[in-house]
Amino acid sequence: QKRARAQVEAALELDPQEEKALELAGLAAYQRQEWAQAAFYWRHLLKRLPPGSEFYQDIETALKQARGKAEHAAGLGEAASPPK
Repeated sequence: QKRARAQVEAALELDPQEEKALELAGLAAYQRQEWAQAAFYWRHLLKRLPPGSEFYQDIETALKQARGKAEHAAGLGEAASPPK
């Protein structure tokens, strides 16, 4: 796992916009429960993809999940909303 992470990081150093590296970096961060980091990579990946494509929609869904988990972890989710 460390070797794979190092390879993805090396790919991003060579080309910070490389789509596969952004996808894998986001996935690895998500698996480590680093929600904000996953969202960072996937947000940048979305900028590179054609809107409306199936891959765009998949990454958009993953990004929403990562953002929601990041907000929840930071106490900014629904539970943090004031009662009505």
